[in-house]
Amino acid sequence: MYDMKEVKPLISFIIPVYNAAQYIERCLLSILRQDTADAVIECIIVDDCGMDNSMEIVSRAIASYHGHIFFRIISHEKNSGPSASRNTGLKEAKGDYVFFIDSDDYLLPHAIRYMLDALHAYPKADIIVGNVRMGKDNTSLMPWLQTATYITDNVTIMFDMMHYRLNKYAWNKLIRRRLALQFDVNIRINEDVLWSYQVLQQTSSVLLIPQETYYYTENPTSIVNTMISTDLAEKNIRSYIALCRYLLCHPLPMQPYGRRLEVDYLLFVCNNIMQGVDLCKKGNVSRNVLADFHSLKNKFVNTCISRKRLLIAVFSLNMYWPLTTLLNFSAFRRLYFYMEKVVGKMSHMTDFVHG
Repeated sequence: MYDMKEVKPLISFIIPVYNAAQYIERCLLSILRQDTADAVIECIIVDDCGMDNSMEIVSRAIASYHGHIFFRIISHEKNSGPSASRNTGLKEAKGDYVFFIDSDDYLLPHAIRYMLDALHAYPKADIIVGNVRMGKDNTSLMPWLQTATYITDNVTIMFDMMHYRLNKYAWNKLIRRRLALQFDVNIRINEDVLWSYQVLQQTSSVLLIPQETYYYTENPTSIVNTMISTDLAEKNIRSYIALCRYLLCHPLPMQPYGRRLEVDYLLFVCNNIMQGVDLCKKGNVSRNVLADFHSLKNKFVNTCISRKRLLIAVFSLNMYWPLTTLLNFSAFRRLYFYMEKVVGKMSHMTDFVHG
């Protein structure tokens, strides 16, 4: 157990709140019921100007609480989105560590205790990641994780991130505050991908613990689940364009990675472009945005060719019509991920040519 004679760490929980009346009380109660004796906890709630009574519920929950957690409410002047809300929380945070929670999710029992015990066992860990219970199908996000896994090699950290073994989400990570970068407010969907890509490059160590510490709720009104509506599709496609352009313009640097992760990096970018392709098929997108997206796809293919990764360039033809019509079939979707793995392995076999 955590040694109470040591200096107690200060942890800043950051919760953006926007139209979360159905969930926010559950989220807050999950924090209030934690064992916080071995840490100093501040909980920063960012009011992003929703249209329901979320903040009334927040105020009542805080008013009736008489424990040791210090609450602060920061209010935006106008709705600014989840990335801006997280940035506001980061600017206000005083903790040695920060921990993001989405308002429609909640902490599982003993979550903070598991994190503190892990921090005591691995005091040099930059980031501690707990397992997640996925509400949609009641499964574990990392079923393969049976024991604590401590990763101290940044090449492995980035490899695991790009292969989604180290999940892309900002939430459920106890992270040293000095490493927690600001989020790109121009990206409204998959903003966690870019944030993780940036943060993990400067991370020296990550500890994965098998205990489930976080419950992820499948919220039908979230941005992710409403992204195919007519009024949001175009904004979300622009987000994919911004994300993938950044990835293409900021490849993994030669130091310390060399070309060891080049194949994984290119397939990671390709995978994110394909998500945008899928969204284009479902939403109502203007010709101008489609033209920008087409230009992005061409840039990716040219990047592959310039790096002499011809097999990946050929594989990326799946992002062009008429091959995109195959995404309508679930059998092809399963085949696509299998082909992606095969292309990755075959491409790595020619790494010596690019050394």
